[in-house]
Amino acid sequence: MINILVMRKKFFLGLLLGLFLPLSLIAQTREDVVAISTAMWETKKISENIEVRQMRWPLLYGCAQTVTVAEITPKRSLEFDIAIADGGATVGEMAQRTKALVGINGSYFGMHKRSAITYLRQGRTVLDTTTTAELALRVTGAIRTHGRKLRIMPWNKEIERRYHCRHGSTLASGHLLLYRGQSILLRSSSMGFVVKKHPRSAIALTSRGTVLFVTVDGRHPGYAGGMNLIELRHFLQQLGCTDAINLDGGGSTTLWAKGFSTNGVANYPCDNRKFDHDGERKVANAVVVMKRGK
Repeated sequence: MINILVMRKKFFLGLLLGLFLPLSLIAQTREDVVAISTAMWETKKISENIEVRQMRWPLLYGCAQTVTVAEITPKRSLEFDIAIADGGATVGEMAQRTKALVGINGSYFGMHKRSAITYLRQGRTVLDTTTTAELALRVTGAIRTHGRKLRIMPWNKEIERRYHCRHGSTLASGHLLLYRGQSILLRSSSMGFVVKKHPRSAIALTSRGTVLFVTVDGRHPGYAGGMNLIELRHFLQQLGCTDAINLDGGGSTTLWAKGFSTNGVANYPCDNRKFDHDGERKVANAVVVMKRGK
C-alpha cells in the first residue's frame, strides 16, 4: 500500500512539474523582446552566403548572455552534411577534415567512447540507433541533410522503426522546439534538462528561407549564463524561426567558422572552464556546411 502511495505521489509530482514548472519559468519579459530586437550584433562574413553574428547582453532572461549565430542562405554552391568521428573529435577537427565553411556540434553521445547514442543514417547505411533512455529524455526531432537542403522533422520510436530514407544524412536529436511555426510540447523523463539554464546548441529554419546554427554560451557567470529550453525557443522565435531543434549542449556547445578566430571557434565553449575559444570538447558528430563538390 505504501509503495502504491509513493508511486502515486511521484506520478502527480511529475505531472505538476510537467504542467506548471515550465510555465513558471517562461520569464520572457517585454524588456527581453526589446533587447533582442534592438541588438547591435557584431558581424563577420564567412562567404557570399554565410554570415556569423555575435551579441552579448548584460541582462537577458535574468542573466548575462553571449549568443553566436551563423546564418546560411542555401544556394547551389553550398551543401549540408553530417560529419562523424569514430572515437570523437572536436567540431574544428571535423570541419577542417571536411573542408567546411561552418560547423556546429551534433547530437548526443556516450562520454566514455564518444560514440553516438541517437539515430544516424548516411545514405543506405544506418550507423547508430537511438537508445530508449534518450527517446524518453529528449530525442523528439531529427534533421535531414541532402545537398543544399536541411529539413527539421519530428521523431519518435515508431518513426525511427519505419524510417527508410536513402538519400542524404539523417541525425536524431532534441528536443524539437518549433515545427512549422508551432511550439512543440517539451516533455521529458527529467524536466531538469528542460528548465535549467545550460549552454545550448540549436539549428533552426527561418521564414526568410535561411538556416541558422545557434550557440548560447553558459557556465560563465557575468558573461554567459545559458538558457533553458523555453527561453531558447522564445529567443529563436524572436529571430524569425519557424522550425528549430535543440542539439547536444553543455560542454559540447561549439560553433566553428572558417577564419573567424585563430582556431576558427566562434563561440566560447566551456569545457576548459575558461571564457575563451579554446574549450572545445571531442564530440561524436557535427553538422557542417561545405562548398559544393569539396
